[in-house]
Amino acid sequence: MKLSYRYLLTILTVFLFVGNVHSQDKRVGIALQSEPGKNILVEKNEQAKLSDKGPTLFFLQKGLVDPSLVSFRYALNESYYLRHFNFVINLHKRPKPGTIFDADATFRMEKGTDNTVRFNSFNYPDRYLAVRSDGVLIVQANAPLDKSTFIIQDK
Repeated sequence: MKLSYRYLLTILTVFLFVGNVHSQDKRVGIALQSEPGKNILVEKNEQAKLSDKGPTLFFLQKGLVDPSLVSFRYALNESYYLRHFNFVINLHKRPKPGTIFDADATFRMEKGTDNTVRFNSFNYPDRYLAVRSDGVLIVQANAPLDKSTFIIQDK
């Protein structure tokens, strides 16, 4: 089996970054790199938005579908995850393991420069987590770097 360079780089990134987060059980906030004062803010069963208020905290954990990928588990309730639904990012309760929900809540984390990351949708590999012009988070094809590059902040 031949493994691509991108796949190997993703595994290494997850091992070095996510493995570290889990081994120390750290919570994280997520900010848009191009607007450092803007964080992902979301309430249960609502759409995720970019806000200048304090970030919603998550545990960046092994992916629900693939442990070499990542999922965002809500820090205040272990049953809730960030997932895309109709290409919009929401904070929803996980119904049960092995559903389409798990694929919707799993992302490839691509490390950039200066501690930046991008999140590629597991089940829509041409789409990235991005911020729409109204501040709502979506998964978008051809997402511009300034709207799809994030900084993970230990909290």
